[in-house]
Amino acid sequence: MDMVTTKEALKILQVRGLDVPYPTLALWVREGRFKGAKLDESNPRGAVWYIPRKSVETFEPPERGRPAKPKAEETTDALNRAFRTATESAGPRKAPTGQKRAGNGHSGGRKGGKK
Repeated sequence: MDMVTTKEALKILQVRGLDVPYPTLALWVREGRFKGAKLDESNPRGAVWYIPRKSVETFEPPERGRPAKPKAEETTDALNRAFRTATESAGPRKAPTGQKRAGNGHSGGRKGGKK
């Protein structure tokens, strides 16, 4: 099997018309986007990735940019489903019994001063 380094793979991609920066190519290799890529750590100058030439020649890069936002009704439907699921799993709520209302300890009368 004919293997190429990342630098050679970059040149092959450029010949194919894919202008990819080296850091992006290195990221794709680390993520496993090239089938059969191997990391050789025996090189005294540091680890070297070897990628099958066939994998580089047939590689299709992922779509660029951020994924499209979902449509408003899809988002609303998803939120409604999540809310229903959360409220159904919690069961019915019971009213508190014999508990004092939460407050700041103030009786609600006039503040200071003369009566």
